[in-house]
Amino acid sequence: MKSAIPLALFTAALLCIWPALGQTSGAITGAVSSEDGSLPAGLAVVLHKIPEYVDVSKTGISQPRVVLSSIRPAQVLGVSSTGSFSASGVPSGHYKLCAAPPDGYLDTCLWSGPVDVILAPGSSSAGGNLRLRRGAVVRIRLNDPQSLLPAVQTAYVEKGVVAGVMTATGAFRPARVRSRDAKGTDLVMTVPYNTPLRLWISPRQVSVRAPNGTTLLHSGPYTTFQASALSGTVEFQFEVGK
Repeated sequence: MKSAIPLALFTAALLCIWPALGQTSGAITGAVSSEDGSLPAGLAVVLHKIPEYVDVSKTGISQPRVVLSSIRPAQVLGVSSTGSFSASGVPSGHYKLCAAPPDGYLDTCLWSGPVDVILAPGSSSAGGNLRLRRGAVVRIRLNDPQSLLPAVQTAYVEKGVVAGVMTATGAFRPARVRSRDAKGTDLVMTVPYNTPLRLWISPRQVSVRAPNGTTLLHSGPYTTFQASALSGTVEFQFEVGK
């Protein structure tokens, strides 16, 4: 009998809030601008849906936050030559917008933070304006003469190498795979100018040897660096071993 009361309260909460979730759609519009007034080719905007929850902690249910809206995959939006973008038929709710620019421009999701957009039922939101900033390109070459790296390299691999930078606040920003060849993998990322950063290498079930002969067996910082607008591309090279 004791468990029936929390269940009844939870059911009532769902019945009260469910009609307001995901029943209508609208449009999200906005524009992308840059510091120098130019927009790079290949620019896109990524629309992320934030799941909606109901707090049922006071009902005694062991899981206090329950997802009420389905988790939608990110939607990639094209950007016009003038910087405008739009998405129609978007279910109402809470969204985050990020600019996904090519190399040489900072990913706004990683460095300046996404733009929050709340789409009310049946309305359109023009509050999705994004600002691009240039940055320094960092390239990381992982030479792999023994073909130890997996075919798919992500931040969650059980075996392989995850590389990126650590900020002064302790936030990790991963590099992404740019290309592969028979001898290794190239990773790339764009970082802010004139910002002290630590190159972070995380080998998993493999070792990584630096050019100076140092072997990295565990996750940790390799070196501290700072790129300027005049320094050009910053390059690092490592060799993967057993």
